[in-house]
Amino acid sequence: MFFHILRYGVKSLVRDKVFLFWSMSFSFALATFMYLAFGNIFETTEKFDPIPVAVVVERENEVLEEVLENLSQEGEGQMLQMTLAEEEQAQKLLEEEKITAILYENVNARLVVRESGFKESILQMLMSRIKQTTMAMTEIAMKHPENLQRAVQSMEKEVSYCVQKEYGSGNQDNVVNFFYAIFAMTCLFACFSSYNRTTSMQANFSALGMRRCVTPTPKMKILLVEFLMCEVLQFLITCLLYVYLRVILGIQIGNDFPAIAVLLLLGTSLGTMFGIFIGALPKLRDGARVGILVSVSLILCACSDLMATGVKDLIKENIPVFNYLNPAALICDSFYALNVYDGYGRFASNLLFLALQIVVLAVVSFLMVRRNKYASL
Repeated sequence: MFFHILRYGVKSLVRDKVFLFWSMSFSFALATFMYLAFGNIFETTEKFDPIPVAVVVERENEVLEEVLENLSQEGEGQMLQMTLAEEEQAQKLLEEEKITAILYENVNARLVVRESGFKESILQMLMSRIKQTTMAMTEIAMKHPENLQRAVQSMEKEVSYCVQKEYGSGNQDNVVNFFYAIFAMTCLFACFSSYNRTTSMQANFSALGMRRCVTPTPKMKILLVEFLMCEVLQFLITCLLYVYLRVILGIQIGNDFPAIAVLLLLGTSLGTMFGIFIGALPKLRDGARVGILVSVSLILCACSDLMATGVKDLIKENIPVFNYLNPAALICDSFYALNVYDGYGRFASNLLFLALQIVVLAVVSFLMVRRNKYASL
């Protein structure tokens, strides 16, 4: 009887257009559109590119020329994209915003910028360092020319008093948080299918519910079958979504698939159990229950950075306990912990909170379904 109910339940669910749209089509479509909109935003906004500057030679300065040549050499450490130009040409390039600044080469280098910004601040700091180096070298050459070569060698050596320690090698791009939130949304949207299956067990909703209530099959067995049926299908869909994002779209969302599979299993289980819980609530109309499902799911996803980045961090600063109660935030944070950190401490604590919520919803849902009684069928 168990497998009989499971087999026909799966057939009924895969024919449900609402389930197919919200659980599969919507998630894949949203992930695709986000990839098209934000997929390359890190490369275009956060990656540092050489700063274009025009150099106007008013008086030759050998020290400055050597420094500028080193900073303009092509390679990983290139900071400047230098163009030699006359003053009129340089002014025209600056007005047309083809360069960031004009550098006048003379005894005391002078910098002219069009506006203030990140790149302009970098150039100001760079010019300050160049002036200090030039003045020091000039003074040494005048007073102690025999020490000039040794001074040049000491300045060429870069001394660092910081120790670089890498805690993780994953993708730390903030844009990938949107894709973590898509997984959280997909897991929570499992509630729609489990809600429909739960209401089909209740006699006051449909004729099917009446027939199922008069069968000798225990409600606990029916509820377990409905949970497993929805859970298996939703888990397969989220795994397909992971393959789609990781393999086809090429988004770095983590390579530890066994851990991710456990996370998706718990996430979809919580979404499925949430739908069963709402479906088992007594004395509520169908429209009110659906409204609760939609509003709660979207609010929780919005608080996990689905609509705008930074919301989860803002909640963490002001109401930190809410993120531990928000399953969408726990799922997103678990992806982040897997993708950035080497250890599993933070990841395991998030899974523990998810598991506790699943247990609470399961116990309350079963008690509500078991206590349902009808005066007549």
